[in-house]
Amino acid sequence: MTYQEHLSPWVIHQLLPDCQQQAIARFRHRNDAEGYLKAMSQMRPSSRFAIAFDVNVPEGNSTAKTQAAKSNPKSNKNSTRSNSSKAKRLSIQS
Repeated sequence: MTYQEHLSPWVIHQLLPDCQQQAIARFRHRNDAEGYLKAMSQMRPSSRFAIAFDVNVPEGNSTAKTQAAKSNPKSNKNSTRSNSSKAKRLSIQS
């Protein structure tokens, strides 16, 4: 994920057949993404779109924390946090 993509985590995806998706636009604020989604839905009513909050955590960092937590039993409560901090997406379909 590039630096510019980190600055704009809200993504509008066009939902395509066979469970595919294409990123259409990125925004810094959710309300900007929702406004764009509304306009796109009006311009292309036969297409399906979704808003997603795209968080990308490098795999190397979370894997290293998980392995360190397994080797040190006192830090097992931290391993739950590192597992839950992997890439998350919240989507809203229209």
